[in-house]
Amino acid sequence: MKFEINSIHENKVWTLVDLPGGIKHIGCKWVYKKKVDVDGNIHTYKLRLVAKGYTQRQGVDFDETFLPVPMLKSIQILIAISTYHDYEIWQMDVKIAFRNENLQEVYMTQHEGFESKEASKLVEKVSNRRQPLIQQQKPSTLLLLKQRRKLSESRNNGVIRPSLVACRATPQKWTILEATSELTKPHQIILNGQSFKDEFSMEYEQKLKDIREILKSEELENQIESLMLVDAIQRLDVNYHFQEEIEAVLRRHYMEATTSFDGYTLHDLSLFFRLLREHGFSISADIFNKFKGKDGVFEGKLKQDIRGLMELYEAAQLVTEGEDILDEAAKFSGQIVSGRLKHPYHRSIARFTAKKYIRDFQGINGWRKTLKELAKMNISVAKTGNQQELAKISEWWKNLGLAQELKQARNQPLKWYTWSMASLSDPSMSEQRLELTKSITFIYIIDDIFDLYGTPEELTVFTRAVHMWDYAIVQMLPKPMKMCYKALLDTTNDIGYKIYKKHGYNPIDSLKSAWGSLCDAFLVEAKWFASGHLPTSHEYLENGKVSSGVHVVLVHLFFLLGVNRKTGGAVQVDDISELISSVAAILRLWDDFGSAKDEQQDGNDGSYIECYMKENPGSTIETVRECVIDMISSDWKHLDKECFRLNKNSSSSSFTKASLNIARMVPLMYSYDDNHQLPILEEFINSTLFDDTFLVHRP
Repeated sequence: MKFEINSIHENKVWTLVDLPGGIKHIGCKWVYKKKVDVDGNIHTYKLRLVAKGYTQRQGVDFDETFLPVPMLKSIQILIAISTYHDYEIWQMDVKIAFRNENLQEVYMTQHEGFESKEASKLVEKVSNRRQPLIQQQKPSTLLLLKQRRKLSESRNNGVIRPSLVACRATPQKWTILEATSELTKPHQIILNGQSFKDEFSMEYEQKLKDIREILKSEELENQIESLMLVDAIQRLDVNYHFQEEIEAVLRRHYMEATTSFDGYTLHDLSLFFRLLREHGFSISADIFNKFKGKDGVFEGKLKQDIRGLMELYEAAQLVTEGEDILDEAAKFSGQIVSGRLKHPYHRSIARFTAKKYIRDFQGINGWRKTLKELAKMNISVAKTGNQQELAKISEWWKNLGLAQELKQARNQPLKWYTWSMASLSDPSMSEQRLELTKSITFIYIIDDIFDLYGTPEELTVFTRAVHMWDYAIVQMLPKPMKMCYKALLDTTNDIGYKIYKKHGYNPIDSLKSAWGSLCDAFLVEAKWFASGHLPTSHEYLENGKVSSGVHVVLVHLFFLLGVNRKTGGAVQVDDISELISSVAAILRLWDDFGSAKDEQQDGNDGSYIECYMKENPGSTIETVRECVIDMISSDWKHLDKECFRLNKNSSSSSFTKASLNIARMVPLMYSYDDNHQLPILEEFINSTLFDDTFLVHRP
């Protein structure tokens, strides 16, 4: 009790004064409490001086509150932020607390047992800058957030596992249930007024430095081990940190390579071929002829070399049109190892397969140990950044208001962001991911407008408006289209301006042209299905490549990444038309391959298979699907050829990698199961955005 009184006096909480006329004072009382331990034994006697706020009366002073009582939502937000940023929550005892703001003057009777004998009729005037927390009992604890300092402090074998608890993915909505802007704010540790770089970041930077030094040095046991290091870096999806070093290693190998490749095993030569071709080095598939017998087929003894066959199968995935030897290699090795390699590296999203590779990664010493630790930390870093971006996209989508205006359209920001997250894995490309997601959003929304909201005549007006790109036309559009049209112009113009600020030119004309072409293709499809007319399979596919929206995505991506500027004008947007066509064909055919429709689409959609079977009445669904699989394989070959051509200019490598990642994402986005769900996509999102234990909930 004396401690409490001394603290009040030291902080000059009140002064004794005469009660002014017309002012009512409030009473106070001592509150006593016993604190017990886990066994029920009393270990502390506590007391507090509290004001009798309950004497207030309705209609007089009942609404005057002297204590900001925390709402339950505030506590929930606090816990959500701490979980998201992987903070620890610390509890501190509070001996005394004050409000640091102005209130009206408060007068209180002198506290029992400590009345002034000389001035017993005076009351206590509470200081305007030292008002205690009255009306209710003072809180005895204060929750503090502290950033987790060490990777090893986490519970799951040293892996930090932050969760964005304010989000949930459902296969019906792929939407974000709740997100707070607080989650997007950066944080730092502050102690005694000083900011410190946390230990995790310093350890992370050190491991990056260690791997970079190993790549530059010649300490590796042999040439092949340096290739194995590069391969591991790529499979663990940390290669964007070491692009220059990897390029130097591969160039050295390319310059030192001989035509005979004496001493190279099947594994070594396959690895050499795959890595160099991926990075744009000109290397012929004929180097594999050394493993053929006199009969012109791969030697039978190779079937015992499982490790070599697995790498040969991986290398064969980089086949281009006319490379029969790689087709033969894929068939020969696939008979033995295709079951073990269901997801070849070249056709997979590295970030999706990285966790499995970490689990299977052998080696506890040297660069393997360092690289494995770095990969685990990198997953945490990337996940945190992606969660913050997802919160920003959620806020942008909410503020846009289209979900409320177009209630039948898809509301799937989580799914839209996943495209960008998968295509651009480099954490430094946050701005590009956000802007690309906005463009992808409008592809889906405009698609739904053409499917669900307009007659052919109204859609024709909308298409013309997009070509004109004029705000004055908004009033001519049907109501459901007005908000979408204005938002499209606002967003695209803003993207163009941001590209101008970053790269020195505004590609708005190319962006407008891409949107106009997309609406043209949507309009063609709308007229086909409104008339009940099915086009030929060729007509359908050529138009479907455009209506897939791939060209809109890749044109935006081309300029967001500054390819034109980085290559010194050597690569123009027209140079990527063949690449766009290949990715678009892969997406369109995969989309049509399954019979299931997207969960929220109530409009009419045709398919390539439907058009083909109408042209060929005697064909069966099985034979048509086999035909589609062959077409997808052929388009992959053409895509690889275009990527290898563009990769000869290393400044375009980020664009070709992103383009490949979009093609790699297609099976995840369109592999529906019998329940019309997307289990592989759910697994990918859970793996990359949420904790492994966080499952996608089905309602």
